[in-house]
Amino acid sequence: MDSFSAVVALLWLGPAAVAFKWWRAWSHLPERVAVHFDAAWRPNGWTTRDDALHFSLGLQTGVTLLLTLCVLLVRWRKPGSSWPVLVISAFALGLITWANFSLVSHNLGG
Repeated sequence: MDSFSAVVALLWLGPAAVAFKWWRAWSHLPERVAVHFDAAWRPNGWTTRDDALHFSLGLQTGVTLLLTLCVLLVRWRKPGSSWPVLVISAFALGLITWANFSLVSHNLGG
């Protein structure tokens, strides 16, 4: 496996990490969790923890799949541009992972 393929595979640590975070926090989360916040970071939208989990994992996995396909398509069609696209994709997925971790942490009281 070359280094590019290894980094593409590492993108999939995001969904696994988010799933693990939810799994570890599940019994400590309230039945209703805050999922939307105003500009001052005050919660103004809630849902059940089941729905929050499904949305969180669905978003993380769906975006990871889409970006993985885009990166591989760029690698196939224009190999010279594949590393910048991979770096941008990894950054975007890092932001989504951070948002998902923050969502769980906020609802745990932290």
